[in-house]
Amino acid sequence: MISWPQLAGIALVTLLLGGMFAALARRLGWLGRGWSGAEKEGGLHAPRVPPIGGLTILLVLIGVEFADLGMGPLPWAALGGAWVLGTWDDFRPLAALPKVIGQLVVGLLFALQRGSLQSGNLLVLGQDLALAVVAQNLANTFDHSNGLCAGWALLLPGTPWALRGALLGFLPLNLLGRRSTENSVSQPRAYLGDAGSHLLGILVASQPGAWLALALPALDLMRVVVLRWREGQPFWRADRRHLGHRLEARSWPPIAALLILWPLWFLAGWPWVLGGIGLGFGLLLWFTASSGCTRAAGRR
Repeated sequence: MISWPQLAGIALVTLLLGGMFAALARRLGWLGRGWSGAEKEGGLHAPRVPPIGGLTILLVLIGVEFADLGMGPLPWAALGGAWVLGTWDDFRPLAALPKVIGQLVVGLLFALQRGSLQSGNLLVLGQDLALAVVAQNLANTFDHSNGLCAGWALLLPGTPWALRGALLGFLPLNLLGRRSTENSVSQPRAYLGDAGSHLLGILVASQPGAWLALALPALDLMRVVVLRWREGQPFWRADRRHLGHRLEARSWPPIAALLILWPLWFLAGWPWVLGGIGLGFGLLLWFTASSGCTRAAGRR
């Protein structure tokens, strides 16, 4: 475990680097999709926010590796591939099939680092591919509300402390907004973007201690997929019925829900952890039952 001064230093470097990238992206026009807090409803234009979280965290982790601050072995090829795929999707959105193919390629890089690609054991290779693809998709799905995906990765059991420092440094850019010139609403300074969520997905996949917490975004995704299926919609069609949207509609910051569920991730034994996460998820759904979330389409 790294020392507290080192943790604070990593957070500060991430905050400064991310702030610099966010300012440069705005100046150069490297902006991603529109911000969720200002959908095109009632004539409101959705400002675009720089999706620079993935680049910032990746560079900080590379710096941590060179400084030998105890991150442990990471699947660098897979992390780079996840960042490239996510960045492509941030600026030139991919259809579902090309995106899955890209995630499989990243999964092969992940399996290469774990040795299953070279082993000739198709069962183990299939498990590693499935783990990488599922983790990327679940992290990407959980990036539907400001601070939710980064906060989830921050609180996961098994998350290396150096990565926690990077996430602590990035979260203020995503949670503490700046006043938009186009409307009176405060908007984030930066997003993780698909580059950041795919990166975090591979990081989670590389940490066995964090696998059980994938249950939370999985439960949220399964619930929304069932709702879409009942209405005859494609299961991949984005809407605003996820858990984070429901919490936002009740004026709760989504990261607050993670703080409530966080102790449940440390219970002994996997049946108890899954049971606790399932119970907490059910209670949050009950709490947000009258949230008034709509069927409005849109990524966030």
